[in-house]
Amino acid sequence: MSTPEARQRLLEQAAARLGGVENLAKKLGVTQRAMKLYLNGAVPLSDALFLRLVDLLSDHWRSEGQRPPGRDPNAKRG
Repeated sequence: MSTPEARQRLLEQAAARLGGVENLAKKLGVTQRAMKLYLNGAVPLSDALFLRLVDLLSDHWRSEGQRPPGRDPNAKRG
């Protein structure tokens, strides 16, 4: 399971990649106010919203023909 800090960093990266806080909030179906609370760590990101965020980023990377960061296709699974 991811930590609240990791989820917050992923939200920050998603906002930067997907056109800002307002656009990310719309794509995730939350208000801008709620998104700002998630981003500053005042409210933890729920598991359901986290999974929607991961799906959204996966779709974004796929549409750009990119691999998700941190994934080395040549690395052996252990």
